[in-house]
Amino acid sequence: MVGEITQFGVSSNGDSNPTGICVVNANNMACVPDNPAILGKVQSLVGSNSSLVSFDESEIFLPGNGGSCVGEGAHFFIQHTCVMNASQQDAKFRQLALFSCTAIFIAFFYFFCIRHLIGTHIIAYEEWDIATVSASDYSLICNLQKTELYNKWLANHQDAGADSTGFAFKEWLKNEMEEFVTANRRED
Repeated sequence: MVGEITQFGVSSNGDSNPTGICVVNANNMACVPDNPAILGKVQSLVGSNSSLVSFDESEIFLPGNGGSCVGEGAHFFIQHTCVMNASQQDAKFRQLALFSCTAIFIAFFYFFCIRHLIGTHIIAYEEWDIATVSASDYSLICNLQKTELYNKWLANHQDAGADSTGFAFKEWLKNEMEEFVTANRRED
């Protein structure tokens, strides 16, 4: 619905600024209509649903005025505010509420689907881990003190012989662990 008329006028064909063609500015200040007939027609638009105005060029200006404003390429413009009635505002509110509720529903649906997928993935991983046998299922936990083991090795093996010191220590540690597992093996 047409609200308040903010400005109206004629943009003459001499306007070089196309962005200011529908506003009253320094270029078209002399082309503001002064005929009471057109003023009444423009004011009759307030409160109507249409912004169509029928007029003749002679109704825009009083005789002798605005002759340079009308002609080829001239534009008549009206700027006005738009007013929505209560039913239009209610319809927009209902559309916004429906859109918001739909967006929230989609967000919750997405969240719960992702949670479900993560939960089933965790359960599937646990089932796979239980169904498969790996080296960690037969691991042995043995407290080893670095200095104690190394000192024991040094006391028993002063000379590594042809092997490097690291390899000799590895072989000795392997033998010690095998003896420990054999000694602590549980008979079922």
